[in-house]
Amino acid sequence: MRIAAVLVNHNTSAYAELAIRSLFLQHPGLDLTLTVYDNGSTDDRTGLLAAARAHDVAVIDSGFPVTTPGNSHGEVLRRFALDPAQRGADRLLFLDSDICF
Repeated sequence: MRIAAVLVNHNTSAYAELAIRSLFLQHPGLDLTLTVYDNGSTDDRTGLLAAARAHDVAVIDSGFPVTTPGNSHGEVLRRFALDPAQRGADRLLFLDSDICF
């Protein structure tokens, strides 16, 4: 079963790093492609980017800056779910940066 997962980062880079590292540590060999969409975070993303590189996770600019009024996470998730690249996935998994496995 192929799983396409998404995580939105919005100045929560330390938590997103922990989510990535714990996901792959607790579920080795899982057929999962994870994409992190970043909402123009201004916090230190060093650890997040290192974890992403270590686990072949794409970190993509969402197009929404941290100054966007309201919560843009729903729109990011909608775009992800409707992206033709996800058509081959058996399941979609929406993660939040405060999830620790």
